[in-house]
Amino acid sequence: MTVERAGTAGWHLGKSPYELIRTTAAEFGYDLPPLRAGQVVREDFSNFDLIVAMDEQNFRDLQALPSRTDTAELIVMWAYIPSDAPPDIQDPYHKRDFVEALKLVQRVVNNMILANWPYYSRK
Repeated sequence: MTVERAGTAGWHLGKSPYELIRTTAAEFGYDLPPLRAGQVVREDFSNFDLIVAMDEQNFRDLQALPSRTDTAELIVMWAYIPSDAPPDIQDPYHKRDFVEALKLVQRVVNNMILANWPYYSRK
């Protein structure tokens, strides 16, 4: 599985994730330093199987891309948030709560995988 990072706006193009994000991710066993931010382009819908929007606004922005092809499935992450969690994945940058954000993203991704690809379920 290949994962890439891209936004719907070009605010952080070419940059690595914020240092505290990389540190928190490393504590959980994720290696993020090689990642660089890109910007989503309509060709991504031909080059990837799945595009995941972090929130409703990004989902709408992705749906609105002009002349995009629809070979990639577009889903929104909040649809997989557990019922006991907050209703949206909040940007942890201002509150500096990267650990809680990462834990929630892990739960959401697990739910997303189980819902879409149950054969990946651990027995």
